[in-house]
Order: sequence, then C-alpha cells, then structure tokens
Amino acid sequence: MEGKSVFNKYKLQSHPQENSNFLSELFFCWTIPMFKTGFKKELTEEDIYKTLKRHDASRLVGKLEKAWNEQLDQSVKPSLWKAIWKIFKWDTIISMSLYFFIEFIIKISRPVALGKLMGYYLPTETEVSKDDAIIYASIIVIASFIDTVVGHAWMIHFQQLSMKVRVAVSSLLYRKALRLSKKALNETTVGHIINLLSNDIHQLVLFYGTFNALWASPLQAVLILCILYYISGPTALAGLVFILILTPLQLLLSKKAAFYRLRIALKTDERIRYMSEIISGIQVIKVYNWEQSFVKLIDAIRRKEMYLIKIATYLNALTTSFAFFIDRTAIFLCIVTYVLTGNSPNAQYVFVLASFYEMLMGSVSLYLPDAVSDILQSNVAIKRFENFLNLEEVRCNTIISKEIGLRIEKATAKWSKESKQNTLSNINFTVEDGQVVAIIGPIGSGKSSLLQLCLNELSVSEGFVQTGGRISYANQEPWLFAGTVKQNILFGAPMDKLKYHKVIKVCALEEDLGQFPHGDNTVVGERGILLSGGQKARINLARAVYRDADIYLLDDPLSAVDASVGKHIFKHCIKDYLKGKCVVLVTHQIQYLSSVDNIYLVVNGSIAVSGSYKELQASGEDFSKVLNNEENFDHEDVVVANETTDIKEEPEQNEEEEKRTSGKVSKEVYMRFIRAGGSYCIFLLMILLFVLTEIFAKGSDYFITFWVNLEQRRLGQNISLNNSSEFYFEDIYFTKTICIYLYAGIIGLLIIFATVRSMSFIRGCMVASVNLHDKMFTSTVKATMRFFYTNSSGRILNRFSNDIGTIDEALPDLQMDVLQLTLSVIGTFGVICMISPWTLIPTLAISIIMYFIRMVFLTTSRSIKRMESTNRSPIFAHLTESMKGLTTIRACNAELLLEKELDNYQNVHSSVFYMFLGSNRAFATWLDIVCVIYVLLITVIALTKETYAGNVGFVITQGMSLTGMFQWGMRRWSELENQMTSVERVVEYIDVKRESDNQTTKLKLEWLQHGKIEFRSVSMKYSSDDPYVLKNLNVLIKPNENSVRSGISIIPQEPILFSGSVRKNLDPFDEYGDEKIWNVLEVKLKDFIVDLPAGLYSNLSEGGSNFSVGQKQLICLARALLRNNKILMLDEATANVDPHTDELLQRTIRTNFANCTVLTIAHRLHTIMDSDKVLVMDNGRAVEFDHPYILLQKRGSFHDLVMETGGKMGESLIQVAQKEHNHGGRNIYNIIYIPSSMSTTKVPLGRCSISGVWATGLELFSPHDGDSIYRKTYPTRISPLRTCPAELGHYGRPTRKRSRLWAEAEKFTSSAAAPESIQTCGLVQVAR
Repeated sequence: MEGKSVFNKYKLQSHPQENSNFLSELFFCWTIPMFKTGFKKELTEEDIYKTLKRHDASRLVGKLEKAWNEQLDQSVKPSLWKAIWKIFKWDTIISMSLYFFIEFIIKISRPVALGKLMGYYLPTETEVSKDDAIIYASIIVIASFIDTVVGHAWMIHFQQLSMKVRVAVSSLLYRKALRLSKKALNETTVGHIINLLSNDIHQLVLFYGTFNALWASPLQAVLILCILYYISGPTALAGLVFILILTPLQLLLSKKAAFYRLRIALKTDERIRYMSEIISGIQVIKVYNWEQSFVKLIDAIRRKEMYLIKIATYLNALTTSFAFFIDRTAIFLCIVTYVLTGNSPNAQYVFVLASFYEMLMGSVSLYLPDAVSDILQSNVAIKRFENFLNLEEVRCNTIISKEIGLRIEKATAKWSKESKQNTLSNINFTVEDGQVVAIIGPIGSGKSSLLQLCLNELSVSEGFVQTGGRISYANQEPWLFAGTVKQNILFGAPMDKLKYHKVIKVCALEEDLGQFPHGDNTVVGERGILLSGGQKARINLARAVYRDADIYLLDDPLSAVDASVGKHIFKHCIKDYLKGKCVVLVTHQIQYLSSVDNIYLVVNGSIAVSGSYKELQASGEDFSKVLNNEENFDHEDVVVANETTDIKEEPEQNEEEEKRTSGKVSKEVYMRFIRAGGSYCIFLLMILLFVLTEIFAKGSDYFITFWVNLEQRRLGQNISLNNSSEFYFEDIYFTKTICIYLYAGIIGLLIIFATVRSMSFIRGCMVASVNLHDKMFTSTVKATMRFFYTNSSGRILNRFSNDIGTIDEALPDLQMDVLQLTLSVIGTFGVICMISPWTLIPTLAISIIMYFIRMVFLTTSRSIKRMESTNRSPIFAHLTESMKGLTTIRACNAELLLEKELDNYQNVHSSVFYMFLGSNRAFATWLDIVCVIYVLLITVIALTKETYAGNVGFVITQGMSLTGMFQWGMRRWSELENQMTSVERVVEYIDVKRESDNQTTKLKLEWLQHGKIEFRSVSMKYSSDDPYVLKNLNVLIKPNENSVRSGISIIPQEPILFSGSVRKNLDPFDEYGDEKIWNVLEVKLKDFIVDLPAGLYSNLSEGGSNFSVGQKQLICLARALLRNNKILMLDEATANVDPHTDELLQRTIRTNFANCTVLTIAHRLHTIMDSDKVLVMDNGRAVEFDHPYILLQKRGSFHDLVMETGGKMGESLIQVAQKEHNHGGRNIYNIIYIPSSMSTTKVPLGRCSISGVWATGLELFSPHDGDSIYRKTYPTRISPLRTCPAELGHYGRPTRKRSRLWAEAEKFTSSAAAPESIQTCGLVQVAR
C-alpha cells in the first residue's frame, strides 16, 4: 500500500537535536529555530523534522516483537510487562535515578535551608549570622535552579520513554492484527482494535509519568517525617494522622476508578464498533431512513458509557479536591497541637512544617494515588493487549511442493472448532500447471471457503492441502484502499510500464481510465467508494493479475461486469494473458464453462461432481441440465485492437486532506463548550465557587503568617495587656484560642468549597461531553454522502474515539487545573505584593517577560498540536483499511509492505509529537528559570526590607511554589488551548453540511401508495468541483409513485450487514414479529438460518464475514421484502448468486413486489428483459428509454448491448422481450374468460395465466367507487390490455390493501367466437 508519507512528499530537514550539545539539550536551545519559524508563520508538514533514530518505529517494534516472542516461547503465561521492561529497562532506570536525585536530594534540601534561614529571625537565635542567612538563601535559590533544569530533563526523558513504548506497542498490535486467523477475527472487531490503539495506549502512556511515585513516595514520606521529628519535634507528626486516614481512602477511590476504567473501555469498544459499521453502511442507513433510529441506538450506548465515565471522573475529582486541602488541614492540626502543648507558633516551626507537608502532600496524597490509579488502569490496558496478542493466528497447514499446482485430498475443515457442522467435507481437488479450473455451485455451498483453504486461511482438520508456487488472489468483495488507481494495482510491486498497460487492457480498464479526470492517478477513496462496483472489481482483478505468480485464485471476478466486458476479461485476461498459469475461477457465469479444463460443483461443502465440460454434460446428473442451458450462450471473440494503447499520463490527484484550522482557538469554540454544559449563569456560578475556594486557601496561608508575626511581636517586645496600647486590637481579639477557632473555620470552609467546586465542575463537563457527542453524531449521520466520500472512516473514528475521549476524561481535569492554577498564581502574586509591596516591581517585570514567552510558545505549540491530531488519523485509517483487506494482503504476501507503511505513519506522528513535547519542555524550562530569578529577587528584597520572619518565610515559600506552579499553570493554559482543538474538531463535525430537509416536500397519502418516479431536467454532480454525472435527465417511471426515503427499499451491490443477530440485521429496531421475519426468509435462507445454533438470534461477525457474499445479498433481499415498500432499487442485487438462485430471486421479486415500482441495475440482461421500461445511460445522459422489445426494434444502444452477448443468447433475450411485450410486460392486467353460459355478472379478478379475453362486452370498474375504467360493448378479443387507456393504472381510491378489478360481461352473441381451449381460470392477481 503506497500511502503518501510526509517523508516522501516533502524534503524534510534533519532534526536539530542530532547535532546539539549537552547544554543545548539541557536548556532546549535546539527548539529555538522551531519557535522562530512558528512565530513567523503557521507551521505545516513541510516544517516537520526527520524522525530521530531512537524514535524509529520499525526499530522499536522489532525489539519489542522479539522480546514478546521470547515470552511466548519461555512462559505459559507470557507477560507484556516483562517484554516492555526488557527493551526499555535502561530508559526506566535512568528515569528512576533522575527522580531519586530530584525528590530525595534537591527538594529535601530547600526546606532544611529555609528552616535555618528562619532561625536567623528568632529573637533568641544567636548562632545564625547574617552571612549564614545569605548562604542559606543562596542554597534555596540554587536548589530551585537545579530542580528546574534536572526536573525538566527527567520529564522529557520519561515522555520520550512513554512515546517509544506507545509506538512499539501500537506497531506490535498492528502486526498481530495482520496475522489473526478467521476465528480470531470473529472474536474481535476493528472498533475494538482502534480503541486499543487510542484509549488503552493512552492509559499505558500515563503510567510512565507516575510510576516512580509508587516506590519513592513511601520512602520519601518516611524520610520527611524523620527530618520533621528531628527539627520540629513530635507535634510536627500530628498532621500525619489526617494523612493516614485520607491516603487509604484516596487509594480506594483510585482502585475503584481503575475498576470502572475497564468497564468504560468495554463500552467504548462497543460504541466505536457500531460507529465503524455505521460509517461503512451509511448509504444503506440513509436510503432506509434509519438515521434517527441509529442515533437512538448510539445514544443508548453512549448513556451507559457516560454513566461509568461519570462515576470514574467523580472519584478522580474527589481525589483532586483532597489534594487541595489535605496539606493545609495537616498543617492546621500540627500547629493547633503545637499551641495546645504550650508553645507559640514561630516562623521556623511553621514554614519548615508547611514546606515539608507540601512535599508530603504531593508525594503521598497526590502522586501516590495517581500512581496507583494509573498503574491499575495501565494494567487493565496491558491485560487487554495480552488478550489480543494471544488470539489465534493463521498457521501454515499446507504442504509446500516444488511442483506448480494445487492438490487437496480428503480435506475436512470448519471455521470454528466449536462449530458442529463442517464447512468443507471430504474435498478432493487438483489443479495442475497450466490448467484453468472452474468452481461452481449454489450460494453458501463453500466455493469461497475452498479458495480460503488453498490460501491457508481455513485450516484442515482431516486430509491435507498441498500448494506449489506463488499465489495471487482476487477477492469476491473487491478491496481497495484510499490511494490512486495505480497504487491499488501495483500494491507495492515495481512498475513495469509494458506489463502494467497490458494488464489495464486485458482487465478492460482503458475506457474507465480515459474517463477519470486524472487517469490512473485518480484517487479511488476509502474502500473505492468513488468507483462503481464493476470498476472496483476490475481494479481488484488487475492487482491480482499484475502480480507475478504461478497460481491465480479468482473469486467470482465476472459478477459485477456486463456481458461484453465479462467476455473480454475471460478471453483476453483469463485465457490469453494467464495462459500457462494455474487459474482457479469461482463463477456463476455458466457460459464460460465449456472453455475451462475442469469443473468442480460444490454443494453443501462437498464436491458433488467434477470433470471436464463434456464429461459432466454426459454424466446424466441433474447438473447436466444447467450445462445444457449454457449452450444458449455464444463464445464468439470480442473484437479488441491488438496494439496496446498508451495510458495518458496525468498529474497525480491529491487526496483531500483533513481540514485543519489555523491561529488560536476561537472564542466561539469556548462559548459552544460552555453552552453545551448548561448556561452562562451556571458557568459564572462555577467561577464563583473557584474564587471562593482560592480565597479560603490563600486566607489560611496568610492567617498563619499573621499569627506568626503577632507572636513574634509579643515575644520580641514582651508586650502585655497592661503596659501598652500599641497592639491593643490584635492582642484583645486575636488570642491563641480565637486564632485556633478562626483558623479552624477557614480550613472547614476550604474543605467544603473545594469538594463542592470539584464535583459541580465535573458534572458540568460531563453534560457538555454528552451534548457535544450527541450533536456530532447526529450531524455526521445526517451529513451529505460527499462528506463520507472525502473523509476516511479512520478520520471520522478519530473524532469519535480520540477527540471524544479527550473531552470525556482529559479536558475536565485540564480545565479545572487551569482555573485553579490561574487563581492560585493571581492569589500568590497578590498576597506576596500585599505582604511586601517592594516585590510589586519584579512581579510586574516577570509577568511581562512570561507573557511574551507564552505568546511565542503558543503560536508554535498550537499549530504543532493541530498537526499532531491530523497526523494521528492516518494510523487509524490504515488499520481500518488493512483489516478490511486482510485476506488479499496475506495472499499477496504484502504484510511487510503494510507494516512499513504503518511505521512511516507512526514516524511522522512521532516526529510531530516530539516537536510538541520539546516545545512544551522548552517553554516550561525557560519559565521556571524566570521564576527562579523572581525567587532570587524577592528573597533579596525580603532579607533587606523585612523584619518579621513570618513575612520573609511567607514570601520565600510562596515564591518557591511559583517556580513550578507558574510554568505549570502557563503550560496547562497552553495545553488547554491545544486540547480545545478536540472540541474545535468536534464542533467542525457538528457544523458539517447536512442533507437539506427543505428539499423533501410533504406529499399526499395517495402519492405514497403507488410509486411514480419522475426526473425533470435533473443534473447532478458529487461536489461543486466534480463534473456532472447526470446531465439533463428527463425520465418518467409510472406507476406507483414514491420518493420519500422511508418508503424506499434498496438491495445494494455490496451487501451491508451489521454485527449482531440475524434478526437485528433484518429488523434492526424490532418493528416486526418473528413470524413475518421467517416468512421473508423463504428466499433460500430459511433452512440455513434454522441450522444455525441460535436460529434468528445467531450472531453475525463484523460486516457479516461469517456469511458468504451471496447469503449476505439474500439477507439484504429479505430485509427489503420485510419492509414491503412501494419502490424497490436493485443494484446488481443477484450478481453473486448462482443461476438457479438468481431465477428463484427474480421470481420472488416479481411475486412479492408485483405492486411496486422496481428499478434494477443489472449486467445479467435476462433479468431485465421482462421490465416495463429500460433506461440506457451513456456518459450521464439518457440515451434510450422504453420497453425492451421496442428498444430492440429501434436497433440502438440497447440492441447493441443485447447482441454483444452473442447470437444465440441475443436471440433468446429478444424472444423473452417480445413475449413479455405481447403480454403487456410485467404490469399485465390478466382478465378471466367469461363463458357464454354465464349471465351478466361481476367477477373478481385474481391470479390467472391468461392475458386476454373473448367477450361480447366487458366493463372493468373499481370495487371502491364503481367508476368504470374500461368498456368494450361489442364482441372482440381484448389482448393484450396493454393497449387500454392509461387511466387503467389509476383506478380506485388509494389503499394499502390489494385492489381487485371486477369484470361485468354480457352473454356472447356466438359461442363460436371464443376458443374452446380457454376455460374459466378463477381469480386473477392484478399486478400494477
């Protein structure tokens, strides 16, 4: 598959990190050129760097696949964790080492140095000098700088590690998918695999950011508690009680969230599976007017999914709210205990306590629960990966021979070991070198399964299969991928122009390529959606024929082409071009059987009879009758020029790329999200809750400072109530007891508001997510077909999986973080400036610098994030297309080609994603360095301007918190805008152009009862840029009139089925009873369905893959019969069935749709010769339109088509047309003969084979209103009644019930006037 890769499309520059030095990597200087380009213009794929060698997908998956295979060989229970560890253990160890250095050395040193610095301000302190204070302050600043640089180095390292794991596991899953057996494919779906590669992979990626907390947090907690006990005494451990109570609760909540994560994944699988099928079958859904019903179906699944997501998200929100107040509550308990034991709070005790408890809170209460949650959820993902990787693979059960040919002896096989019935039984089948062998038989007999046996797709349980030589295969259901015609034919094979042009010629594609706007460089669309069925079949055949092989397995390649093209392909492709090759042809076209070397008749999974054409003809079997019918067909050569015509070289058509907006996300997107979550008033209420929570949080921090300063004044000046009035107010109203009560009140309100705020906000986000998904799905399913032609299923599914997943789970946390951090930063700056007004100057300067850094970063980051989203879609599209054509891919041995293609897509995505990671880290590092400078400035100001230890400690601790918080807030803010592109992409699909409802007018009930179809000067094209496909079409089809969509049934050329039961496919929304469904299954399906394990309720695999193509077409026919609409459209509906079944189906259609308007597209001309009218189209124009016999008399285009079938067949078709013309066509009003012995009477017209009547007088009138509609008052033979006035077709009032005509006749004037052979025939069925 030659998908377009960015690497092939553009000449990309090498990655700047390849030549960067240590300092450049440490400070992310290699990103500066990227920021310069991004600031000047919107970044595009041309600006992507080449993928770094360490990120190369093929290299990573090669190592992981080897490690996984070792697990399979060495262990009964293979572990993907162990395989990942083996490949990435050194990266993991480096990550752990850096984490240890940061958490256990750098971060611990700062509170210790702060404690020493605070000791300098104690009135009783004499050991700490001014110089010592400066040294301790310097340690705080230097430690903050090292924390910044090393911390971000660790982050980029683990992010690269998680990215490499994601790439390796994704490619490993894809490679496994290419090897799945048919049985395994029945146990999984494309939607499930897509969910594995999106949501489950995301859970695994989160693990590498938090797993260090699992081993480090307990150790760090013990170390911190020991230091606290040593510095501050036993009262410093009082807050530990609160932490020990809440931490297990947090862990329990995290475990519960992980439990729900598994259930969410299963529901998401189900939703994506249905979405995949809906996109594939959208044309049928639209024709049957099922859009609203499927909206309800997806809505029901989505509600169940969201119920689980709400629970998991509420649990996470509760855990998040704990993190907001747990450290402050613990500090409160310590201080209260300290005061109640007879002490006064001082700066050294309070700020050392606050710093260490903030670390403890982050380590134990925040990181540890997150780590537990992520590990549990990633473990769920790993188990799902392992379940998939342990599915059954295709195993080579064939014997490889050096002799060219196929040999099967006494082979028995079935698709599933659990199946009671064999698919194939006692098969003996031989094809020798140079032979052309035909396989024929009724639908569902096992013809395609026999080819699957040859391809090793179906394993034998008895007997053996021997193959010799290379095999090429053309599937019965043409498989095309979203590339050009040329790419689909070559399929990775080298271009040989002479051979290529010859293949185009013998596969009858020259004329088609001449009509395509870009020749063979025309894009075919996903699954060949822009081509006709015949064009897809011939391109599919050309791919098989172009490949150098010894054996060609062709599964019914002639069913979708007309007679002349079929004869051309058989003569020039199968017989001439493949002469000397082994050719196995599955076909229902019996006219070619006399030209093959051997014929095998397959019935009920066994070979009923085999031999040459003459041997079978003389066999005396029932089958010989079929062969005798074949004599009606001619085998004259098709006149074709001998010279190979050069194909005109056209510029390659560019595929319509996924739309990507530029610039920053518009305010309207944010407004749409807010409106989806409720109203602006609710949003403002949420903001108020956040503000109040922040006020209480900062209020608790400030109150401690106030209390510490108050106690320092009391201690330093030894103030009492009796000797001074300077601090009278504070001393009277802020006693220790009152301070404890005030402090407790603030903490209590903080706990309440933090919890209510988190839960309320999450609820609003969930409402928004539900509404956005519902609106997007409704808009998508009601979009015009142009939308589905130009957007691959992978692209659409990416919106419903990845983007909706982001809105469901990532966006609520992100939005809450942004609001919380924004208010925290504003609050921190505010209280710092309030405590120490001198800090206002550096605060303003730093804010301006940070704003400009953010502005430069955001313009670049935004475009990179959008590129990352759009370059993720091809991965899903490639997977979807590969799974649809798995048999063809394996038959062509193209697995390596497709693996390489996926690796290319992965490399493009990795390159863009690493640019995104690098830009984020650079931004964070530079902001943190600015914050370190800010900490330095405010520390100098505090040391020189402040005398209260509380103020100094407060300014420094708040400043240190800004070091991480400010850049994290800015990054989260920027990330919010980046992640809001998911909302933007969803809104884009919500606003997609829908089908216009105003074009459907309200019609009278009578219009629905008949089926008249009229085209008046109709011209149509698929898009504004495309040429017209219909040009000034004027056609009247009458009666019965209808064009309301719900009143139309369609049997499509490619049968569309959905996973679920047989009953659900016939009646998706339970509108009919079982009895009626069994009645419509009489079309050669009833016996087959009865034999299934659960009958009507037996499940179909995805796309109905466990049914033959013919059986799937029969199910589509049964679906149409069940609806019994007035208009029936047959698009090659019987192309894939055998002649006997075709005859039965034609009879069924004529009987069950006798009072319907039937429009048929067919290449089998004998199926349409009894039609009332034939419309001949050429280049979008109506060339001829009349009864078949009349058109044949005109000797125009239709006559030429009939005669191209051959002289004998043409004569036979002309006779059929003449006979039907004489009988008035299919809409004959058969009249009973009224003998002379009968008096004038009324006789109901029912079923009768006589098309005329001898009568002295005849009057036809409606039983409803008695109006006479036809009258003859003299003896005459009325045959055929086709000559009656047109009003004959418009009798009576409209009714859904079958109408009857009544005949009233006078006595014959002469009994000799009527032939004796005509007798009374009873009731006549009136076919309208």
